[in-house]
Amino acid sequence: MALYASVPLLLVLLVVSFSHQIGLHWPLIAVAWLFVLFSILPVQKLVVLYRFNAYSALLLGVMLLAALGFVDKIVPESQRAQIALYTQPQALCPQLPQSRFFTLDYSSQSALAYHCQNDAVHVFASTSKFGREDDKWVDFKALNQQNLTILITQKKELTKLAAFFSQLEIKELPMPKHADSTHLTPIYYLVTGIGFDYAAYKQAILQPVATKYYTAPDWFPKTVCPFKAHYDLL
Repeated sequence: MALYASVPLLLVLLVVSFSHQIGLHWPLIAVAWLFVLFSILPVQKLVVLYRFNAYSALLLGVMLLAALGFVDKIVPESQRAQIALYTQPQALCPQLPQSRFFTLDYSSQSALAYHCQNDAVHVFASTSKFGREDDKWVDFKALNQQNLTILITQKKELTKLAAFFSQLEIKELPMPKHADSTHLTPIYYLVTGIGFDYAAYKQAILQPVATKYYTAPDWFPKTVCPFKAHYDLL
């Protein structure tokens, strides 16, 4: 049973991975079933497997710890501005509000929600497939004409925000810079967007999200989609 519950799913994920990105949590669902098979292995095999896993985990741990010292060189240029957000949250969190604010992607949102102990951190203007769970917790229709606070890691991202507000107020958040690094961005920006334009946001962000992630194939049974119904995107 464990074999049939794991191998077919892993094969499906393998096939899908050739054309789409697969999150690590999906194969882990199947791998968990494989551990049940350990119960039928003889003790000698289990000892060998235990030693292999121990040495592999030790090697990978050492490699990861070593890589942390070169993180600003390993990370792609386009993402280097975010490094300090993940490596120095203790310097950033005291400068952030304990009330609701937004980031522009799910990874920074989840990292700051954890390190800053703030469940009111949400994602703004993201059309990525990642972090769509946040759609259930934020009602952008109710935020129409309100002032919203958004954390950005690069000043060029102000262009993206300007389309949804009548005015932007910018506060610099200085970050400590590692002495041996030339890549880490020392300044982030806490932006207050004045007068959120829900209509523009609906057209530019919510409509593409609804089309791409909330539109089922024609052969699926027809039912009401809460996301599309709430935002009148039927």
